[in-house]
Amino acid sequence: MATSRQRSTLLRDRWPTLASAEMAVIAFVLIAIVAVAGGLGYQAHVANRANVETARRALTQYSSVAAWQFVRAARREMQSAADATIGTRVQHAMRATSGDMRRLMSPAELRNATMSDCNCQRPLEVEQFFRWDAGAPEIVAEREWPEDDRRRLAARFAADAAGPQWPHASCDLLIDTDAKGTPRVLAVFTVHDGARAVRTLYGAVIRVQNATSVFTRALERDALLPTVLLPRTAQDSAIAIDVAVGLQGVFTRGALNTADFVATDSLGGGPFGALVRVGLAPATANRLLIGGLPRSRLPLIGLFLALTLALLAVALRQMRRTSELTRLRSDFVSSVSHELRTPLSLIRVYTETLIDEDPTERAQRTHFLGVILKESSRLNRLVENLLRFADLERRAVSVTVVPTDLGELLAAAVADFRPLAESNAIHVEDDLETGIVASVDPAALRQMIFNLLTNAVKFSPGGARVAVALHRSADQARITIDDEGPGIPTAHRRRVFERYVRLASVEKGGAAGSGIGLAIVRELAHAQRMSVWIDDSPLGGVRVVLSVPILEGGIAAESASGAATAVAGSPG
Repeated sequence: MATSRQRSTLLRDRWPTLASAEMAVIAFVLIAIVAVAGGLGYQAHVANRANVETARRALTQYSSVAAWQFVRAARREMQSAADATIGTRVQHAMRATSGDMRRLMSPAELRNATMSDCNCQRPLEVEQFFRWDAGAPEIVAEREWPEDDRRRLAARFAADAAGPQWPHASCDLLIDTDAKGTPRVLAVFTVHDGARAVRTLYGAVIRVQNATSVFTRALERDALLPTVLLPRTAQDSAIAIDVAVGLQGVFTRGALNTADFVATDSLGGGPFGALVRVGLAPATANRLLIGGLPRSRLPLIGLFLALTLALLAVALRQMRRTSELTRLRSDFVSSVSHELRTPLSLIRVYTETLIDEDPTERAQRTHFLGVILKESSRLNRLVENLLRFADLERRAVSVTVVPTDLGELLAAAVADFRPLAESNAIHVEDDLETGIVASVDPAALRQMIFNLLTNAVKFSPGGARVAVALHRSADQARITIDDEGPGIPTAHRRRVFERYVRLASVEKGGAAGSGIGLAIVRELAHAQRMSVWIDDSPLGGVRVVLSVPILEGGIAAESASGAATAVAGSPG
């Protein structure tokens, strides 16, 4: 017997350790899964960023193509406008002087030159004409012109002419700034000597606002992007263009912003030139790229990772509850084994004593048989609790309710239980109102009362009282059981009705129990449409209250209307 008990204790002590190790392994696996999910999410985010960057580079390349196309068209229009503004005028003036290209014409002669027979496009409005002779420190102006600006412009022409070749067309439009930094447009016509060196330059100063038509015609000439990719009508609103010298704008169409895919190019060379910026609106990505610009997957990845973490938290919590349930079941098996062993041991000892004792000692035999009967009844109640609990586990609680006189049922139950209470030096009192009838399962209600009385006796000190009362309260019958025990803290009064739950004072060496008695009371109460709760007792301990709906009209009325009713319940 001792060896078996030691083996059982050893297994019970090792079981939580084994369960904890298993839970630790499962927790490790779950955390590893979350780590892998996080790694995969990060890799997906990196891949998505790479796709977005590739798409942005592709759109910026489209902007570069549009910028190059605009500069090419603008150069053609600028040369054509320069020819109409200054080139044709110089040629007419030359013809008027017998075509002597070596003769230097004054700016005034250029203005007076007639172009009535010119079939060229409309010339730009000229502010004033000028001439620069190679090597001269300043330009010759038609009208008054600040000397520092004339010298500055002459120095720029000289810098371009000093190169291996003239960087501009013979007849061209140049974008320049005056001494104050204000942009202006210069239409120039160069005369070269026999060595192709610049000998003389004739020019005209044009206000920027008078030259914007050149850029407008450049946009109208050709599409900046293939119309197969983006229709011509859509390009007008999808492509923004900005031509500027320094911070000063020369021409603008649309509005560039930080969301556009911007490319830059230069218009003109040397000291004369402008920066061209071309940008694509983000909306064009859906037309230029298959599938459009990839969207960030970070919010979706974050959502999935958060869901994974939430599931991990739920799983760990469920594992913790499972571990706690496993421990409670282990304690339950240990408690039930102890409670079964005690009455069986007493029955065995007293039975053996009866066999060995002199049969003539009648008083002693009667005592022994009383003990055997008491322990057998205790064992029978324990088995009934186990059977009820098995029904609860299978969710197969079934009761058969019949009209029952509660006073008579409680009186009989108290009378049957009183010997067990007196054997523990506990006095049971009853105050039962008569004539109260309710539809209950007598066997189930009797078991509930025995469970409640067993708890009351178990937790009450020797010599204490346990009071059972039955009273009518409106349409309810109130059954109360009071004791003089230590009581139950308010925070634990709902929890003690759960399966396997025993308070810490019990687990640390208080009264033993299986932890299923009150759970059975609760489930049987719900199955019979009763209410059960715990209050403070006027005796100083615990008061358990059962509220039972009263059957109006008594037993006779119910018997006349029908037979017993079976009610199936499930744990609530």
